[in-house]
Amino acid sequence: MDKTLDKVKDIKPSRLDNISYIALRIGLGITYIWIGVMITVEPASWSGFFPEFIRDLSYSSRVIVAAGIMDFLIGLFLVVGRFVSIASLLSALHLFGILAFYGIDAITIRDVGLFGASISLLLTSLSNKFKQRSHEAKKTSNKKTS
Repeated sequence: MDKTLDKVKDIKPSRLDNISYIALRIGLGITYIWIGVMITVEPASWSGFFPEFIRDLSYSSRVIVAAGIMDFLIGLFLVVGRFVSIASLLSALHLFGILAFYGIDAITIRDVGLFGASISLLLTSLSNKFKQRSHEAKKTSNKKTS
């Protein structure tokens, strides 16, 4: 038991940051993939979650399927780790739209947590990009002075 605690104590904070980033990215991504598949396979079951003005459209089922495909793609990009900033921004905007148009009730309250996770992921991915660019700039600057 003491050896395990010693190993945990030796983990660097930057490594924990990386692990939490990956866990958040994959957890949110799987949620989006799952919802995207469910919406795409059975759009009629999900129409009640869309605003009335969308349900009243003659092509509402296509809009619902498109939303399912968008959810799936957001999830796929998050799980794969590509275009994370864009995917998390789309996720946050999508969830903001859900909260604004659908409102908050016993079911959609979980979207508040997903919205927070999306914002956190967006900010972390942007921070990682800035750190990476700064690190690359330092490397380039060091090569020029050598």
